[in-house]
Amino acid sequence: MKIVKTKKGLAFTLVLLTMVVGMFCWWKFSKNGPDHYYTIEVVELHEGGFGYKILHQDEMLIYQPFVPAVGHNKPFVSKEDAIKVAQLVRNKLESGYGFSVSAKEIQELNLSVSY
Repeated sequence: MKIVKTKKGLAFTLVLLTMVVGMFCWWKFSKNGPDHYYTIEVVELHEGGFGYKILHQDEMLIYQPFVPAVGHNKPFVSKEDAIKVAQLVRNKLESGYGFSVSAKEIQELNLSVSY
């Protein structure tokens, strides 16, 4: 009799554990699905330099034509610099930390321009 109860308890525990893992996987992957995915586009500015756009479901969420947090409106010198900052902002958005960037974070990215 005890063996039957133990097997039923083990089966119940395994089913419950499978459901919890399944729900976690569904939650984790649905957050990163197409409804919550941010894309980056680098833009070349007419006046020279680069900026970036961050899109959500093909709609522009952020347009950043200059380096943020440095106190003056200078465009990025290279595509690579624009991508570095855009990736930082996208990671913050996807992590739920907003989208603001500090001067310290800009310095830590080692961009091509001295400010």
